[in-house]
Amino acid sequence: MDNTLIKGSVTLTKVDSENPEITLEGATFDLLDNEGNTIATNLATDTTGQITITDLLPGDYTITETSAPTGYQLDPTPIPFTIEKSQTEPLHLEVTNTKTKTPDQIPDNPTTPDIPINPITPANPTPTNPIPSSEPNTPTIPIQLEQEPPTTVLTPLQVTVSTLPPTKPAVSKPKPSTPETNLPETGDNNPSLPIWLGTTLIITALYLSRRKK
Repeated sequence: MDNTLIKGSVTLTKVDSENPEITLEGATFDLLDNEGNTIATNLATDTTGQITITDLLPGDYTITETSAPTGYQLDPTPIPFTIEKSQTEPLHLEVTNTKTKTPDQIPDNPTTPDIPINPITPANPTPTNPIPSSEPNTPTIPIQLEQEPPTTVLTPLQVTVSTLPPTKPAVSKPKPSTPETNLPETGDNNPSLPIWLGTTLIITALYLSRRKK
């Protein structure tokens, strides 16, 4: 009775990440077993974007991309897979790659814009800048003049006198004074009382002496 283990196989297909119908040629891979030992290197995809690896014993494996196809980004993520015992059909793996963003290319023969046959002359042409003189400009030193004191002009004062007819001064007539005799009141201490009594006595004496004559 034969107890030989049946070996398995794996087929990997490399496609575009945006369009799986596009297969990618030129991607390379390394194959490692479950202990990290390298089993095969530089396994490259063909024109159909595929790699087929045969004679694999049952067990766990990883396959890692080492270089990307032209115009695509490298994806170094390890891809694990397992070969089962008594596996008769090949295992299929599909791996994608993303395109590399490239700047816009400059055309080989850039088009030259057409030059108008009869260019339009502007109505007000811009004056040309004057050609500077080759001789250096000598700075002008300002001359400070002595300031003369301001002259004061005396303007004669004009006095305008209006001629008016002479007016007579108003003379106020004196009012006749009405003599008022202030008689002393009883008990009034008037200092002029003795004088008044003396004057009265003198007038009375003169009056009496004239009547006797």
